[in-house]
Amino acid sequence: MFRKPCPALVDSTSKPLPSSVTSRPKSSRVPEEVGLVGVDNWEVMSEDCRPPLTTIDLNLTDLGHIAATKLLRAIEGHPLEKGVQLLPCRLVTRRSTEMLLENTIRPRTPIV
Repeated sequence: MFRKPCPALVDSTSKPLPSSVTSRPKSSRVPEEVGLVGVDNWEVMSEDCRPPLTTIDLNLTDLGHIAATKLLRAIEGHPLEKGVQLLPCRLVTRRSTEMLLENTIRPRTPIV
């Protein structure tokens, strides 16, 4: 499936990623030898990285909207819903994971 082992580094946020990149061994080449993934999809940082950084988009805009709506409903006296609400996230692929993706099967849209 893969040419050789494919190591990857996942950083908890894209903001401090440059320190993660600079602390990696100098012999590692991105994306040829190691894949990098950041979490939060802060586009200013992700697009300006060299190579551009693959990230996980946590859907923070929708999260903020839902949280604000729930807070306003609570202030108005409505009962709070119990449980956990899960929101979808998505992988935004960019060049920092090219090597990891080049031999994988890409999902296809089902034909109905």
